[in-house]
Amino acid sequence: MKTQSMPLWCALAGLGVLGLILSGCASEVRKTGSTRAGDVLYRDAAHDLMARARALHHCGKVDAIHTQTLQEIPPGATGGSSYAPKYGSVMERWTVSLCNTQVPYRVTFTADGAGGTFFSTVQE
Repeated sequence: MKTQSMPLWCALAGLGVLGLILSGCASEVRKTGSTRAGDVLYRDAAHDLMARARALHHCGKVDAIHTQTLQEIPPGATGGSSYAPKYGSVMERWTVSLCNTQVPYRVTFTADGAGGTFFSTVQE
């Protein structure tokens, strides 16, 4: 009986340690600048860019993200994704700072017409 409960105890302890590690890794990244993205969209785009930058530069910790609005493409204008002419887009530059390196990305947000927003990212 003790041998069967031991793996469960170890698993629970392991999950507890993993939770502590992940909570430490999820510390706030300093954000500066201006963006048209709301909180949830910002979080989703930032998560994507931080993962890309960490993999590209083999660095585990992102220090900051600076955002800057570059251009707003109104509905009916040409350019951007296939949705942009109908719903409009916003192009921004997001600069990810990690391990003494600045990595700029162009981030484009485009409404989908159903209450959501697509985003695409390209390293500059």
